[in-house]
Order: sequence, then C-alpha cells, then structure tokens
Amino acid sequence: DNNKESLSNQFSDRSKVIFNLAYKIAADTEVDLNSNHVLFVIIDQPEKYIEQILEKLNVSIGNLKKQLKIALISLKKTKKDSQFDESITTLIDVASS
Repeated sequence: DNNKESLSNQFSDRSKVIFNLAYKIAADTEVDLNSNHVLFVIIDQPEKYIEQILEKLNVSIGNLKKQLKIALISLKKTKKDSQFDESITTLIDVASS
C-alpha cells in the first residue's frame, strides 16, 4: 500500500483526476480498468494541446470517441480480484520512467 501511495504522489493533479474518472467508468460497468478508459477520459475532456495534436494528425475526436465507446462496451464483465489490466501497469511504468 505504501508503494501505491508513493506512486500516486508522483502523479500530477490532472493525472489523478484522469485515473479517477477512468476508474469510475470501469467500476460503473463492472469491468477492469484498462488504457482505453484512460484514453476515453483524455479525449472526452481534452486539454487544448491534446486537441491541437489530434487535429494536426487529422484525427477526428468525435470518431475516436465513438470507436473507444465501442471498445469499452465490448469489454467482458469481470469477477476477478484485479481492478486493472496490464495496459495500466504499462502506462504507469512508462510515465514513471
């Protein structure tokens, strides 16, 4: 638990908000939290620079949100003890290195 708290303290306030919102979406639909939940929150409430990056890459935010919703809806409900999948561990590892 100390490691989890220590790791949490390394996140910015914005990152904490994103992960909390993503976790709520996963919990409400009874699935494990994964990186698609995090991406959905980032796209659903983008900072201005995120919008600019996606526009320069010719990515439609609306279409991306629609595709993410489809991916999230298709997730299987889980009864496992785990509350997040390995994609979250990878995100945290990359962000903290």
